[in-house]
Amino acid sequence: MCRRVIPGAQEKAMADAAAEWFSDLPEFETLLFDLLDTIGHGFAAVEIGWKQAENIWLPCAFYKHPQRWFQTATYNRNARHPPD
Repeated sequence: MCRRVIPGAQEKAMADAAAEWFSDLPEFETLLFDLLDTIGHGFAAVEIGWKQAENIWLPCAFYKHPQRWFQTATYNRNARHPPD
């Protein structure tokens, strides 16, 4: 049995706000391309810069870092950290 969910006014307003936030992100397509490094390296070294607007924290900038800046610890291969 398939049920259809009909969004209310509040859900539509939230979706419109989220769409506006995504459209205002700087170089969003470049970010998506940089995040594809995850496929080959297992992680993407992208730092997010934040700003506050209307009491909501929003990303305002993305800084890509080379994977060689990070290494895995010999005792924990799942943890990544900058080299000492």
